[in-house]
Amino acid sequence: MKKKILALILARKNSKRLPGKNLRKIGNKSLVEWSINSIENIDGIIDVLVSSDDKRIINIAKKKGALAPFVRPKQISKDNTSSEETSMHAINWYEKNVTKLDGFFLLQPTTPFRSRAKLKKAILIFNKNDNKPILSVSKFLNDKKRDRSKINGSFYLSSIKYFKKYKNLSPKKFYPIEIKAKYQCLDIDTIDDFNLAKKYYKKIIKFMKI
Repeated sequence: MKKKILALILARKNSKRLPGKNLRKIGNKSLVEWSINSIENIDGIIDVLVSSDDKRIINIAKKKGALAPFVRPKQISKDNTSSEETSMHAINWYEKNVTKLDGFFLLQPTTPFRSRAKLKKAILIFNKNDNKPILSVSKFLNDKKRDRSKINGSFYLSSIKYFKKYKNLSPKKFYPIEIKAKYQCLDIDTIDDFNLAKKYYKKIIKFMKI
């Protein structure tokens, strides 16, 4: 049986290392728009919700057809606020105001070039067995190769039951989905990362639909 999954995008306004990064554009789309586009119209996703304290991001999300029903409270929009805390806030809002959920898909805006095929694969696995989270892993982070595959932050899919119990986005036990393409593992955190993303974009836009 198909489960009800919410796609959740956390997009805070401030960033010390790369100011305004979630609104920065690659091609003609902001990083927030890239994440919304990556998950829209994928079977099993009942809604895309954007949690932000930035009214510009909220407006963009609404124009793209995503839910952006609140301005994230200041107390959970600080530098030291965890993604777990903001995720829980968004999930609780959705379940209180819309409907109960089976799972949620967390997508960070700083990884713009996701494979929709990998997202669909994660959903297929989740629908069969949701007893542990499904996370993207890779042997690359931007242009640096690592000896072992590690969590790269591209996506996290978990049951609501599991997340509410453990409140952890970096669990020790999870089902890994490996991403081999470097550009799909990119995590934009600095201006160098952003410039690298623009270089990747020029190469991949010629032959790939993203």
